[in-house]
Amino acid sequence: MVIGEHGHWRYVEDRDGMGGWIHYSLTSGRRTVLITEDLAALMARPDGESSSVARLRLDVVAKVTECQLHWCQVETTNHKGWVRKKLLWGVRDDEVCS
Repeated sequence: MVIGEHGHWRYVEDRDGMGGWIHYSLTSGRRTVLITEDLAALMARPDGESSSVARLRLDVVAKVTECQLHWCQVETTNHKGWVRKKLLWGVRDDEVCS
């Protein structure tokens, strides 16, 4: 997760809290997250009552396309849907984006 930026450098931190500065050219502009719970439900809509599209394995990397207050829409190689934000590492609890 990118925590800070200075010039051409970004301070990144992994999920264990280890961090350091790296050159921006070594990072991607694509926003990704890690799934933090094995077999996390990927839902059709940002609603716990929605139908499940798939189950995602622990540590799967997914592309973020949108985040609401409690849900993020993510995309993997084969699936697209919504995951509860608390099951993701790489987005802040209060983060909302589209």
